[in-house]
Amino acid sequence: MSYQDLLFRITTCFLLAFLIGFERQYRRRSVGFRTYALVSIGSFLFVLFSFYNDTDDISRIASQVVCGIGFLGAGVILKDGSNIKGLNTAATLWCSAAIGILCASGLILEATIGTVFILITNIVLRFVGRKMDETLRHKGEVTYRIKVKCYKSNRDNIRSVISKNVTPELKIINVESHTFEENKVAIIAKIIVLDSNSHLIEELINQINLEEGVLSLGWDKEDKNKEDIDEEI
Repeated sequence: MSYQDLLFRITTCFLLAFLIGFERQYRRRSVGFRTYALVSIGSFLFVLFSFYNDTDDISRIASQVVCGIGFLGAGVILKDGSNIKGLNTAATLWCSAAIGILCASGLILEATIGTVFILITNIVLRFVGRKMDETLRHKGEVTYRIKVKCYKSNRDNIRSVISKNVTPELKIINVESHTFEENKVAIIAKIIVLDSNSHLIEELINQINLEEGVLSLGWDKEDKNKEDIDEEI
């Protein structure tokens, strides 16, 4: 491979990874364009090493890169109660490594097409997903907000009660905790249920009310146009 060809491939790899990372940075995700560029270029260099050493099994290093990126992606996945965040970021990191591998192999057109589809997935399908969520809300789904004030020592038990009640009929969208005094917290849960299953909310409220340390408990229906849970402490 000539140095001109090497420079063209690694520059293309960098630009494609930058485009993927820029979209993530614009969305203010936890991982920005620098990380995506580094992952892609790192994958490029590892695979390039196998080309320069004339190994009989070039795919072996590429497969190790795929496994390595899997561990890196696991580091950006966060679990907060019933909420899991970072899965899309981890998957996009994995895809950016594939772009680096393709560029190192000289498959520039394939890498470019792959980048286009990654961007379509993160931009267009995000819009489609939101529209689907809005449509489902209009088909009998009701959003409730449960607000619990308790002692900080009892917070984990109450959050555990909320998480254990997750079913296909009762979906927990978000659970947040806010400290409002030195030893007291407010737990705010956002839950979606079908209007016909509103009794599930009552059952959950009764279970929470039996827990020790509960200072106050309330719930109400949330405005469908309201996107975030207010900090009502």
